Amino acid sequence: MARHSWTNPVLPLLVTAVLLAVIGWAGLRADAAWHYRAARNLTGAMVLTGGASQAGVDAANTRVGKAMRWFPRHPDYLELAGNLQELQADLPGMVGKAHSETLDSAADYYRQALAVRPLWPHGWANLLAVKSKLVEVDDEFALAMKRSVETGPWTPRVQIQVADSGLRHWEQLDKPGRELVQVAIDHALVVQPRAIFSVIRSYGRPDLVCDKSGDFARIKRWCDEVLPRLSGFSPVRSAPGLPEKS
Repeated sequence: MARHSWTNPVLPLLVTAVLLAVIGWAGLRADAAWHYRAARNLTGAMVLTGGASQAGVDAANTRVGKAMRWFPRHPDYLELAGNLQELQADLPGMVGKAHSETLDSAADYYRQALAVRPLWPHGWANLLAVKSKLVEVDDEFALAMKRSVETGPWTPRVQIQVADSGLRHWEQLDKPGRELVQVAIDHALVVQPRAIFSVIRSYGRPDLVCDKSGDFARIKRWCDEVLPRLSGFSPVRSAPGLPEKS
């Protein structure tokens, strides 16, 4: 009597199909990652040298576009696309409506990236930077500043961006907004005092670093010895528009 076979001829075909799908998916991911790295390297070189060009931006956009063809919601790819829009906006000839529309495009990429990765401090700092460039000091500006400080209080780039955007639009900030700027500055005094001092100096606001209890010996020395020698500086003890500290 012949033995009955339970072997299903379809099963090997299914296994093969699954393996091919996995291999194909892995190949797509690898290809997208390769294009992303190429775009990131191009972008990084332009940022470091300050030599952004239309050809360079176009080349990087082509690369990141290929990466996003299969993974349009990847937060790294979206963020880099936003970076490139910012570089595009800074190119010669980008003025008026073209400039603002390109920055709007950058902001939209950052919003999409944050929708996928809402706890990424650099993403909020990116959005804050664009809102600052657009001079849109609105609810979204306030949210971007708040989330930047909440998600990356000790992140150097966040500290500098919050301080720069906040001081640039100081007169338009409410009390909570100004307090967030002070928090960012206080944290920066610990991890990057020279960098934050440079920002403070550029906006002529030594009061934000000199009105301290003396815990930071280096800052105290700068305020007592260095600031008096710098033109345009006086160690004011309270910020304009805010009450004196008792």
